[in-house]
Amino acid sequence: MAFTISHMVVAPVLYRVFFRKIPLASIALGAMTPDLPRLFGFRADFAHTMTGVFSIDLLIGLVGCLLWFCFYRPVCYHLFNKQLPSLNSKSYFDLIFYCIIGVLIGGLTHLVWDGLTHDDFRTFIGHTLLAQVITLPWLGIEMPIHRILQYLTSFIALPFLYYLVKPILQAQPLPISCQTPSWLPILLIAVCGLVGTLTSIYYLPSLSYFWQHDTYGFIGRLFVIFSQGFLLCFSLFAIILRIAFARRLKSCL
Repeated sequence: MAFTISHMVVAPVLYRVFFRKIPLASIALGAMTPDLPRLFGFRADFAHTMTGVFSIDLLIGLVGCLLWFCFYRPVCYHLFNKQLPSLNSKSYFDLIFYCIIGVLIGGLTHLVWDGLTHDDFRTFIGHTLLAQVITLPWLGIEMPIHRILQYLTSFIALPFLYYLVKPILQAQPLPISCQTPSWLPILLIAVCGLVGTLTSIYYLPSLSYFWQHDTYGFIGRLFVIFSQGFLLCFSLFAIILRIAFARRLKSCL
């Protein structure tokens, strides 16, 4: 997959398939987990195996769920001036159990998707077809079929990620006295985007080899570096805003 976040598109569909029992976020996070070791500077080969899904991927996914439910989720709802809805789970035990199931299901969809769009150890069908090189009409660029499928599926999936944000946008609004300025989420994204961009520029010289010999590898590594800077910045802000918003809600409700 050219863009890791595109893997999350399976979450809204599976969320409904399982009657909204499994947290939407757990499936979305699980669908990305095989690629996430790259964010920490590790190779992701092991994470793209069945053993990896039930070990390192599950661990990363559960840590992601912890961060989401404790920090990111409350902050995201408050930034959009929406009330934080209660969770469907009856207890913390239920929540943890369904998060485990969601992360595993998401991780398995990642392996299936990669298995149909990569020509390497992940492929489980169509090696010969995926390895064929064709010339793209009007562009005159030669590209293997598996690479074309990666780009196509990534771009096609991106617009449907809206359905991950839709629950936040449709939530009940906060009382006027508790609302934050509408420009705050834009400012937060802009600052985190700037940090990610500056991080990418700083490490750009180390990617010169890939720029000259492997465009796909260059794009992938540049995206990882950008994501590292963006997520670190967003995580720090999320912790600060979580505390600030909690105090504000106590005083305005």
